[in-house]
Amino acid sequence: MAASKEDKKTSEPPKETKKPPSVVLFSNSRSGGGQGKRVLDALGAVLGASNVFDLGENPHPERILASDDLVAAAQKPPGLRIVVCGGDGTMTWIMAAIDLVKERRSLGDAHRFYVAMMPLGTGNDLARTFGWGGKFRSACLQPTWVDAAKKAKPVPLDRWLVSVMPSAEGQTSEKLLDVPELGGSWRSYDGTFSNYFSLGVDAAGAHAFHSARRANPSRFSSPLKNQALYAWLGACATGGLCGCKGPPPKLAEVSKLLARVDGENGWREVPVPGGCRGLIVLNLQSYAGGRDLWGPKSVCRDTALCCASAQDVANAAAAPACDDGVLEVVVADDVFSMGATLVATNGLGGRAKRLIRAKELRITTRERVFMQIDGEPWLQPPATVHLKCFGQSTVLKRAN
Repeated sequence: MAASKEDKKTSEPPKETKKPPSVVLFSNSRSGGGQGKRVLDALGAVLGASNVFDLGENPHPERILASDDLVAAAQKPPGLRIVVCGGDGTMTWIMAAIDLVKERRSLGDAHRFYVAMMPLGTGNDLARTFGWGGKFRSACLQPTWVDAAKKAKPVPLDRWLVSVMPSAEGQTSEKLLDVPELGGSWRSYDGTFSNYFSLGVDAAGAHAFHSARRANPSRFSSPLKNQALYAWLGACATGGLCGCKGPPPKLAEVSKLLARVDGENGWREVPVPGGCRGLIVLNLQSYAGGRDLWGPKSVCRDTALCCASAQDVANAAAAPACDDGVLEVVVADDVFSMGATLVATNGLGGRAKRLIRAKELRITTRERVFMQIDGEPWLQPPATVHLKCFGQSTVLKRAN
């Protein structure tokens, strides 16, 4: 006797539903002298080809993260773990993409996106801070690295909003300012950082390095070589070698710094030291490959700088943290003092000149000055720059 249609229906196996991934990976196949592609190939075999994404081919990670599968994975406990292979700028890029997805899809705290950092940049200070190491190793290609990302502890990381408004007469956010050095017209800019913001000598050196790398990427094929070229090109661009460009302007002559400090109401003008040619604003205690520029908790000794008041003394003595809603500001006089500071803070117990700890900053410049955010530099026309904490991301701290 033939089976009825009803019997056939009940005997058919249920269709398999696609299980949301718990871990995905972003890397750039063109980065790290080919290492980025090795990561995609090796961990693609572990995670599945559909869960690894090439930023060189997909330069809009927010579109990928907004897919229904990944949004569902973020909502399902324990959340979506995102391995990002790259430098500090790439980490900031992905965290900004997560912000955009949450905004566009109106996602709340029930959707959890956690970022793990695989170091493939020059400094890798975010990866260093959260226990993932300072340089790329062959262990990054092993399944054990994915296991470590699954076991890592979620921790908060302050995110800072940078608003840059050009100071041209009559300039508004709806008008464009002609800036040939930036490749055309330019409007006001909002960006984010998690590591640092800087202007002056430090940013000028970074701009020289990035410009040279864009012009001849094959020359920048390894982290060690990149660090040497960074030092050489930076010195050439900031007055450190004969026959090179002159140093950046003294910031006391072309800028004004205002700060809002814990324990005080309103804004306070902060005098910029006369010889200062660079300001570095820190969220992490790891800069330029692991240097702690501010230094550990200690009694304030920079009486002419960050200890203008009793409140400054108390603030300077507090231990800095990347989730305390406070930035640390240090100064660099020139390329030589900057170099000496980087040597002294490389495990030798030194630190940079402290200026102030603040929860909000406003910097006005009257001349063109180089600036950078998490290693991404540009030449900025006269502007007002506003730095303010706008929330936190959740990143993964390696267990061991």
